[in-house]
Amino acid sequence: MEGVLGNLDPNREHDITIQEVLACDVFSHFSEEQALEVIETLKQFSVIVYNFHQAEK
Repeated sequence: MEGVLGNLDPNREHDITIQEVLACDVFSHFSEEQALEVIETLKQFSVIVYNFHQAEK
């Protein structure tokens, strides 16, 4: 998978790392603390989308 996330595997079973967040041009100027916030926000967003999708079934 290429693009903003580079070659990240969408099927992997572990969290994106701070280094992977900072490797994205749009986040490259973030501190490690800010990158960690990005990770936590994406995890929360994923749960919301998943729960919404499950409720729609």
